[in-house]
Amino acid sequence: MLKLPINSFVELIKLQEGLLMRLATVTLQELELVNANNITSLLQLLGQKYQLLEEYDEIRKALKIHEKINPDKREWKNNSEKIDAQNSIEHSKKLLDEIMLNVQQSIDELETRKDNLQNEIQRFDRVSRIRLGYVKASGNKSNTFVRHFDVEK
Repeated sequence: MLKLPINSFVELIKLQEGLLMRLATVTLQELELVNANNITSLLQLLGQKYQLLEEYDEIRKALKIHEKINPDKREWKNNSEKIDAQNSIEHSKKLLDEIMLNVQQSIDELETRKDNLQNEIQRFDRVSRIRLGYVKASGNKSNTFVRHFDVEK
């Protein structure tokens, strides 16, 4: 659980930006693991990603209070604080776009792999059925590989 500075808009914005930078790194690693077909490491990384997303939700909830305030009427310590906050917000938006792109690419790649695997399983099933039919038709029951798959014994 994060300890959030509830009353400080600028600190919350900075926390959000830092968290999104970490999340962008994780989603990039996620994409690399998907492309490398490293499912074990991917699952471990998804656990870390889930924790970051929970922290992001906490920050977003804390920022809800501040979103009601018109930015032009917000009290700033100085003009550079306002500019710094604006820059952090813009950077956060870019990070969110990057995160969403990485996640979508990971999903697309996993979908492609799933479809390819499904096609291979169907192809193997068809070949196995043809082979089994041939063996049954020829009366050759000595093939132990086929007998293991022969469900009509």
